[in-house]
Amino acid sequence: MLVLPAVYLLSRKLLNAANSLLATLFIAIDPFQAEMIVTGALPLIAMSLYLFCLWGIIDIIQKKVNILNVSITIISLALIPFINQTTAGIIFVILPFVFLQIFCEEYLNFWNKFNFRKYIPLVSTVFIGGLISLFSLPYYLKVLPGSELMSYPGAWVYLAHDGVAWFTFLTCGFLGIYIFNKSSNLVPRIFAIHLILMGTLSLFLSYDETIINVFYRSRYFVRFFFYSSLIWVFLYLQNKQLIKPFIPKLISTFFIYLLIFTYGWTFNTQSEYSKTITKNSEIAIEIMEGSGHENVISNSFSMSLWVSALMKVQSPHIWTSEPPSAHTETDQKTRCVLNWIKDCDYEKAIENLNVSHVLLETRFPYYKENVEGNYLAPANQWEVTNQASWLDLIYEKGTTRLYRINNGIN
Repeated sequence: MLVLPAVYLLSRKLLNAANSLLATLFIAIDPFQAEMIVTGALPLIAMSLYLFCLWGIIDIIQKKVNILNVSITIISLALIPFINQTTAGIIFVILPFVFLQIFCEEYLNFWNKFNFRKYIPLVSTVFIGGLISLFSLPYYLKVLPGSELMSYPGAWVYLAHDGVAWFTFLTCGFLGIYIFNKSSNLVPRIFAIHLILMGTLSLFLSYDETIINVFYRSRYFVRFFFYSSLIWVFLYLQNKQLIKPFIPKLISTFFIYLLIFTYGWTFNTQSEYSKTITKNSEIAIEIMEGSGHENVISNSFSMSLWVSALMKVQSPHIWTSEPPSAHTETDQKTRCVLNWIKDCDYEKAIENLNVSHVLLETRFPYYKENVEGNYLAPANQWEVTNQASWLDLIYEKGTTRLYRINNGIN
């Protein structure tokens, strides 16, 4: 995994080799990483690239410029926006504070002595990487906050109420403030900045997909800085003789056992949540592939992505909340085909969506506890769908149903 060498390399700027390996071990068995491995590794890859980029930035400051640190910084920074927009959004918030700390590290009180030439290699390197990343700008202009594609009806920003958000905010915030107060060195303070800012971002949520990704994924991103920083604090306390030497070892052992258990539980639980395509769904897809098809309606956003990718078609789907405005019309037509809208023009909806089949996994959206139902779904939604005269049930097994659309001709 790319993340492990990235964590180790960056941790070496803060810790010795042995403790950097310990921090890397913690990340390897961290339950937050287990969830990202299951749900999709792109954020994990982009976050890893940022760690490489940050290593390069620190290395350029600490040492003379060389091909290695310049290349790693430019390549990592340039690739991130093309791999994952969430990571790009987070570092767009974080990096200005990092550079503010870098530039003010030695000259905050003596601005007239600021040596601009010292930072020309760093600024030039970051500028080149940033310039290359601008080729991704056309995509980002489509998904800006408030865009029709990404913005759901509701508040742009509101406080999270879950325990994970507040625990992350309190632990990372306290740890970051403590480190920033106790160390005047650049590297610990850079780690502290990440803890404070990402911990604070974790405390908020949004109904805008672009914004919520920055808030929500900060809970995961901050872990890459949390363990190294925690080890640094215990070493600091030990060196100050404020704690006994056995305490860090005892806590490390406890953390390892705790993380191993929670990693396994998280991986298995998330795997169950992420089963968007079952074996029966695969059989249904094979049936459609064998008999010919147009676009395929599905009943889950995640499932629609799989259907689209596997069958090379569009897969209109229903929603669990009111969709962004760009999808309102398609959502209405999809619900019409499913017989959820009384006396709608299903023939026109079928024609406009260009659909030939409906593939349902009826366990959605009730595959886990405390979930809302489908948006504007009738009572007994699948029984209502089953009564549509224009839908012929051609395959049913387990929770999977496959209908062929007959346009009302029996």
